[in-house]
Amino acid sequence: MFRKYRDPRIIEKDRVSEEEKRAALADCAIFCLPSQQESFGGVYLKVWMMKKPVIGGNIPAVSELITTGQDGEVVDQKPRALAEKINQLLKNPDLMKNRGENGYQKLMQKFNWESIAVHQKKVYQQLLGD
Repeated sequence: MFRKYRDPRIIEKDRVSEEEKRAALADCAIFCLPSQQESFGGVYLKVWMMKKPVIGGNIPAVSELITTGQDGEVVDQKPRALAEKINQLLKNPDLMKNRGENGYQKLMQKFNWESIAVHQKKVYQQLLGD
C-alpha cells in the first residue's frame, strides 16, 4: 500500500524502538488511530501523557475510553469522517490543546496506580462477596 502513495509525509517503518515511538508521539500534532479492533486502547494513554489530542475509531474499547468532545474524538472509520475531525482540530489550536490537556487529566485521575488498585480491590471484594 505504501508504494502506491508517494508523499514525503508518509513514512513506512518496520520495527521502531520505544525511543522512536516516544519521539514520534511528542512530534505529532494529533494522534489518529481509527482501528477496527482494540483490546483496551493503551496507546491513547501514552499519547495523553504527552497532552496530545486523540482520534479513535468507533469501536467499544475506544468509545469507552475516549469521551468525544472532551478528551478526544471517536469517529466512524470512514475517510471523510476522519478528515473532518482532523481538519476541525488542526484549524483550532485551542481545541487541540484542550483535548490533549483533558486527556492528560483523565490519565492522571483514572489511570494512576492508586486508582487502579482501588478499582481492583472492589472487583476482588465483589467476587468474594464482601
